Amino acid sequence: MLRNVFLDFLNRDSREIYGLNDLPRETHIAFLTEALSVAIFLCRDYCVLPIGFLAESRLCREVLLKRRAEYIYQRLIRLSIKEYNLDQFWQKKEHQYAPFREKYQGLFDPEIMTYCAASPDPLFPEP
Repeated sequence: MLRNVFLDFLNRDSREIYGLNDLPRETHIAFLTEALSVAIFLCRDYCVLPIGFLAESRLCREVLLKRRAEYIYQRLIRLSIKEYNLDQFWQKKEHQYAPFREKYQGLFDPEIMTYCAASPDPLFPEP
């Protein structure tokens, strides 16, 4: 049995590299939703998702916040950050990704920042 599953297939850049962004939107969302459900089924306790994956991709947000939000609320998915708090995370990303603002619009979206700040403690720091 697997332990905690890292949800690397939700990484925006990996999906771009492997051509998944060329799929029709609904097909791409269906693929991610199904893969997420399989990961939840296979994990022992929970799945780990870097908060950046959620912030960077609208498709990821569609899957996690609209189609499978119960996974986060039941703590089956836990968002991880390397920083000590969300403010440090957003400041770091804003600085790092400023030259790529157009490509990574989600990192600058106040809606995702508000969602993460209001979430019922799904965050845990990376070891």
